[in-house]
Amino acid sequence: MTSLSISPSNLPSIVHNNMPVITTELLANVYETDTKNIQMNYSRNNQRFIAGKHFFKLTGSILKDFKNRPTNCWSVAKQARSLILWTERGAARHAKMLDTDRAWDVFEILEDNYFTKHKPNTRIGNSLPNNASTEELLALVDQLQRTIHEGEFIPANQCKFPLTNKKPSQLIDEFANNPNQCVLHNAISYLKKCGNNVTEAERALNHIRFSLIELHETIREIRIHNQRVEKITRHL
Repeated sequence: MTSLSISPSNLPSIVHNNMPVITTELLANVYETDTKNIQMNYSRNNQRFIAGKHFFKLTGSILKDFKNRPTNCWSVAKQARSLILWTERGAARHAKMLDTDRAWDVFEILEDNYFTKHKPNTRIGNSLPNNASTEELLALVDQLQRTIHEGEFIPANQCKFPLTNKKPSQLIDEFANNPNQCVLHNAISYLKKCGNNVTEAERALNHIRFSLIELHETIREIRIHNQRVEKITRHL
């Protein structure tokens, strides 16, 4: 394997969701390719990249919080509206697509060094020994920041949708005709407000809602038709 001078000591450490990640620009730099090649490979094969597994796409308040961290401020332009961070698996996938000796050699070094620098903590409350390393402390701080800013979990006392005595017919009516009173819509709205990506959940819920409205309209038309038929048959 080619001798390469890549190590955690000369690569800036970027951590997101308690795991080491790497920006598109930095990945292109160490793979000795153009940034556009990384972007193009992703665009042409986006079905092979899974969010949360191969990459994280930061937008909105999450991106803002990421920019505000002193250790990350250099890695993204102030005007940027989104940022993609590649995980170890994402970096491996790009190495496979580039399929150059340089990319594979670099990825092996990243795999052995960069992507193993931070081990995820099983619980934030786990105590650290008095001789804890700087990296262990930084990893814990990052996990705490993620909990505060990115909504790793929602405290139970902040998300309450207790059982009500509403009749099923009332629940269905609220779901179809008054979303503001519907517990499902309110739950998704709360998750969205906390910074969670609930786009697919919203789409599914709206599809079910519109289908239910159409079903009610169809049933209403059938009832009207039956009333007309009964009225006609009574005069025969």
